[in-house]
Amino acid sequence: MKVLVVVAHPDDEVLGMGGTLLKHQSRGDEIYIHILTDGLYSRLKDNSRVNAAKQVTLKLNITELKIDNFKDQMLDTYSITEIISSIEKFGVNISPDFIYTHFPGDLNRDHQIVYQAVLTAFRPITSKSPMRILCTEVPSSTEWGITNFNPNYFVNISDQLEQKIELVKLYLEELREFPHPRSIENIVLTAKKWGCFIHTDAAEAFVIHRETWK
Repeated sequence: MKVLVVVAHPDDEVLGMGGTLLKHQSRGDEIYIHILTDGLYSRLKDNSRVNAAKQVTLKLNITELKIDNFKDQMLDTYSITEIISSIEKFGVNISPDFIYTHFPGDLNRDHQIVYQAVLTAFRPITSKSPMRILCTEVPSSTEWGITNFNPNYFVNISDQLEQKIELVKLYLEELREFPHPRSIENIVLTAKKWGCFIHTDAAEAFVIHRETWK
């Protein structure tokens, strides 16, 4: 199985679905990650987020990582066509079975744009359209968003939770003290909360945008 993750920023890929990626890795699936922005912003003066993303790549044995040079928190200053084109050039030839991307109701404007671009790039008009497009949550964006996150797809990550936290810690500068949503404590609590939905110790939750039985 081929899995493509398309997210706006370095850290989105593990905050939202690090456990699920670990589960894909354990199954021997091919994992491709496309990060649209360079991860730099006013508070961060170096490329530590990009370095962390590369470490994630090594730990997950990811098949390929692509990081674009669109500016962090400025995707709305680019044409949507330019963003779609980048996603298509990397992703369409992969012919992914699963695509993971952002939830459209997120507070973060970059997340909203990436979601819209993914849907356009992978509209179901060719044989290369994916079987499933899933939207992930990202702490400190989804729960403060414009639309409630009501998941309808869950992944049991009871065996992967500790490893997920180790991946999250690679992005140390992005973490905050509890009760901030991007704290280790909240990430664990959220996994346990979703686990209760499916009677497991821990889970990650997604919203299915589209699913096709081919």
